[in-house]
Amino acid sequence: AIIRRVVMPFLPSWWPLFLGGGSQVSGAAHSEDADASDPTEDSDVSNGFFEEVDPVKLGDTPNMKRVLDEVACNAILEGWDENTSEADVKAAEDAGDAHVPPYTETHTIANVKVILGSLAVVASILAQFWPGKFPANYTMTAVWVITYAALSTALTVYSYFCESEAVLFAKSNQKSGSSVVVATRLMRFSDVYRIQISKEFAPMDKPLQPLLGLLYPPGSGGPIVDAEWRLGDLFDVDGMLDTVATRKRIRELMRSFEAASSGRAVEPKKSR
Repeated sequence: AIIRRVVMPFLPSWWPLFLGGGSQVSGAAHSEDADASDPTEDSDVSNGFFEEVDPVKLGDTPNMKRVLDEVACNAILEGWDENTSEADVKAAEDAGDAHVPPYTETHTIANVKVILGSLAVVASILAQFWPGKFPANYTMTAVWVITYAALSTALTVYSYFCESEAVLFAKSNQKSGSSVVVATRLMRFSDVYRIQISKEFAPMDKPLQPLLGLLYPPGSGGPIVDAEWRLGDLFDVDGMLDTVATRKRIRELMRSFEAASSGRAVEPKKSR
């Protein structure tokens, strides 16, 4: 504890990476601070069940978006209600009522990207180390260079038209097996986080990739719900995300989406 208080303030923020991951070190520091506080006070959430996320630097929009995306995806995949406590989970396990996540993430898009990227890497290696000396091996070198360019282009086009701003592709574990696609946006220097949930892949309004409108006309993607939240309503002045409030917003949006998908309700208005 003495070393942490005396030495750590003078070390750069990336020093825990050399110790095998900064999240564990940061988590340990948070746990020590929590132990020193009032034991009756909840650490980061009202029920003490969901894990605390590390604080982020305000203004670092890529990192803030990453944290929000992770919490949003976990809230959708896990399906825990924001009022669920650790005691409730243990009681359900003791009673033999195993929790079945409502959705399972699908990895088709990621798998295709990995395959295309791996083939492009193989083509680049063959172009570099193909037996023979240049220019005797000119023909095969040209073939592998063209193959690498084609695969790289295919990877870019595939990501452009099939993934865009989507951060989660999931499938319902219910008999219906309906799909869910979650897309998010947080522009640089912006304080508005936008999230869209749709049944099928559909670009967000005013897509960053204008060509997407050619393949996905307005109204495609099935039922769509979206919301806009200001970062000031989600993060405090220290850069700590209010996970409970964020999960509650996500769960409410998911309930609206599920209701719209089943025809029980109309699409809600955007919340700000």
